[in-house]
Amino acid sequence: MATTSPLRDRHERAEASFLPWGTPENAVEVVETYGEVALEYAAIRRGCGLIDLPARAVVEITGADRVDFLNRMLTAPMADLAPMQARRSFWLNRKGRIDADMRLIELGDRMLVDVDCHAAERLVSTLTDFVFTEEVEIRDRSSELHRFGLHGPTGPFLLEACAELVEGEKPSALQPGSGCVLRVAGHRVVVERDDLTGTCGLHLTMPIGGVEEVFETLVRTGHTEHGAVRAERELAGEEAGGFRLRPIGWAAFNVARIEAGTPLYYIDYGPDSLPHETGVVDDRVSFTKGCYLGQEVVARMHSRGGVKQRLVALRFPSLGAIPPGDPGPQPETGSAILPAGAAPDAKPVGAVTSSTISPMLGGELIALAMVRSAHTAPGTKLLVQAIGETGETMLEAVVQAQLKFLQQ
Repeated sequence: MATTSPLRDRHERAEASFLPWGTPENAVEVVETYGEVALEYAAIRRGCGLIDLPARAVVEITGADRVDFLNRMLTAPMADLAPMQARRSFWLNRKGRIDADMRLIELGDRMLVDVDCHAAERLVSTLTDFVFTEEVEIRDRSSELHRFGLHGPTGPFLLEACAELVEGEKPSALQPGSGCVLRVAGHRVVVERDDLTGTCGLHLTMPIGGVEEVFETLVRTGHTEHGAVRAERELAGEEAGGFRLRPIGWAAFNVARIEAGTPLYYIDYGPDSLPHETGVVDDRVSFTKGCYLGQEVVARMHSRGGVKQRLVALRFPSLGAIPPGDPGPQPETGSAILPAGAAPDAKPVGAVTSSTISPMLGGELIALAMVRSAHTAPGTKLLVQAIGETGETMLEAVVQAQLKFLQQ
């Protein structure tokens, strides 16, 4: 597992602030912001934001039997996965709990797996335990391969301006769930499209030795000085053809992914969660492909029509728009959720997992929360614990029908 980004010194010179990803004992440092969260967020929505991803591991699966093996192990079908196609899936344990949330891309001679760095060792170990006579090898290659994310509408065109197409369709032709191979600054880069922020999301995997050159090429082509404070006009950069690239950190990405209704493993659900609790079961689980580890539990939950709790999206219509910089009451991760009309000391029926102020919704407070199923019907009113300048308060919230806050 990578513990330090190859770009750590560069980020530091750009006066980035950092935050830990994981527990204190095994945390990986990620960039929080380069100092201008609003401009970084604007790059995602109107240009493209380049984010370094040291907390994402790269697992490689090779061998002639890899597709058949994974098709029997994972919750999503793999048998029909053609070269340059990518797919989301869960890897479950025998109790039907989620050991890993992954995205896999088939490259013709191997598969690359994108997974949280803290789940990579468990994924490799537990999957390997089921390899008997099959020709399959599973390796964590995070010390050799590194990932970036490029989020925003101009990202594909920026790549086409600085890269040579090696295999697959050009970046601007990619649909979600497809990929290609490029050559950037002489380095082979695997590209997958997965729209985590509600706009085009391209995920780049490259050799560790090429990280600095690839990053520099993207930034130079995007024509924004890394980490500098720029006026909006200068950010656009006429010489760069209006790519409007800006290196971004977790803070801006997090706002955009919550707006898009994209839950994350270890934040909105985790190793103790069942697929039906996550809100993304239809995206990662097939109910027709046949057996896989944990399938009996998943099938039982599906036939019974539900689970004890479920991830939902909450809106706070009574608050209205929150002015920029307003320190008004906001929920935190873990904030308790009560039924509408309940006393403050009532037993919680859920907890907030993610929350933010949404620029795309005019400054509206939004949140994702894990809530007891009896309180998850669309339109259900709830009370959410929040902290403000005057202390703790309860905010009125309403469950919406889907996780996505942005209408596309």
